[in-house]
Amino acid sequence: MLKIALIPAKSNSRRLPGKNKRLLGDKPLFAHSVDVALKSSEIDKVIVSSDSDDILEIARELGAIAIKRPVQLCGDNVPNLNVCKHVVDTLNNEGDDVELMVLLQPTHPFRTAEELDKAIKTFTLNQEFDSLASVSSAHRVRGTILSDHGWEQENQAQQERAQTKNDSFEITGHLFILRVKNTIERQLLFGKRVYAWKLPKSWLDIDIDTEQDFLIAQAVIEK
Repeated sequence: MLKIALIPAKSNSRRLPGKNKRLLGDKPLFAHSVDVALKSSEIDKVIVSSDSDDILEIARELGAIAIKRPVQLCGDNVPNLNVCKHVVDTLNNEGDDVELMVLLQPTHPFRTAEELDKAIKTFTLNQEFDSLASVSSAHRVRGTILSDHGWEQENQAQQERAQTKNDSFEITGHLFILRVKNTIERQLLFGKRVYAWKLPKSWLDIDIDTEQDFLIAQAVIEK
């Protein structure tokens, strides 16, 4: 029963074209996630799923396993579940039995192997949960902009939670761990019970989706 890391790194990005191959510091953006996964003592295999031959070749050079993703799984609206299932099915066909999938989205380059290992160990011990997701405190009040540009907050309870800053959290996207039999095999990305793992202070909460995000991340790397 394997614990694998999956780094999904398709070639196209609508808001920041080519971002996964773009150099952040001395390596492509997606390679930062590959690097931390390879350093983990809890992960058996590191997988990169991509439609890009260039990305797959770099992944092999780094020491990861490259899996070619079908073009139909590369659209902006393709669910992560479909990408994960393709990887699990591919490995199953090769005789590998995947128990846990550690999903590391390449847009979050600031992680450490030490904290990653802690998260995997924590999830392994808590068998009653189907998945784990990194979360952080949510301090902003959310709402809707009406047709006349008026503001309508979601609800009063959410405003009170945001003001107290005690019990309102949001998923950050840095880390997901999936118990395959309870999630992917049941066509549920997170299953029914999600373990909320608080984002470590050492993991910067930067999600690279725009040019501005990339410039901020580059400034952090250079500093």
